[in-house]
Amino acid sequence: MTNPFRRTIPRSLDRRIRVRLLGATLHAWVARPSSLLFGGVVFASAIVGFLYLGERAPIAPESTVAFAREVHEANRAEEARAREAIYHVKRVIREGADKPAFVRAVLGAEAPALPRVDTLETWQHSENAKVELTSTGLARPYQIFLSRAEERERGVSLYHWGPATAPKRPERAPYDEAHDLSALYPGFISTSTPTLPILPEDAELLEPGSSGSSARFVTRTETLEVIYEVDPRTLLPVRERIYVLADGERFEMTVVEYLAREVIPAERFDEVFTPEPAFERIARS
Repeated sequence: MTNPFRRTIPRSLDRRIRVRLLGATLHAWVARPSSLLFGGVVFASAIVGFLYLGERAPIAPESTVAFAREVHEANRAEEARAREAIYHVKRVIREGADKPAFVRAVLGAEAPALPRVDTLETWQHSENAKVELTSTGLARPYQIFLSRAEERERGVSLYHWGPATAPKRPERAPYDEAHDLSALYPGFISTSTPTLPILPEDAELLEPGSSGSSARFVTRTETLEVIYEVDPRTLLPVRERIYVLADGERFEMTVVEYLAREVIPAERFDEVFTPEPAFERIARS
């Protein structure tokens, strides 16, 4: 049965109704101490009232449609802002809680490994992109990639800077085979154009959330499910949880957290995308 009070009265009035209901119930119980049966009945009524008039309640269907539309409009607006400027994002990508179980169940590998964490600070504008990358699972723990559209050469050049390589741990091989975190940011480590980290158009509202908590959207394919947690203030994604569906089970493989977003004026293009003398050009398209 749908609760008619949920989301139809102000929260402050909701609280007052429930507090008065409990107060009246307790007063009646104290006034009739000789009747335990009466007290039990009225106290049970108070408990039912608290549950029935609870605060965490689903938004009415028509409200969820409007909310989902508002979120998608906010992400379209963010995309438009980003395309006119330099879009700066800080994010952390880490392996999910179920990745070891997936490696054991699907790949048959038992080698334990410390979870890989990639921390990225990115800048992008059209075909131009730059990333400062720190990773616990790559041969170079810190490196910089910069791709820049070259007007004279009519193409995109990819530049790289990084310290000497370190040996990779062999036990990490099955984990990267299952899902290499680098696959989530190919546009920043190649000459291809990176995508913008906004909510996909086909994402469907899964849970609207409540005051102060994130709403959740979802996209699904036959083998993947991605849950997007949306900030209630900005209406932009703050977290993605990527699940792999295999053998009738659901494995959390990767978690992406967006720590900060910034729009930088396009006039600062040369400041951001000019390669330093120490950078090496490693590819061109």
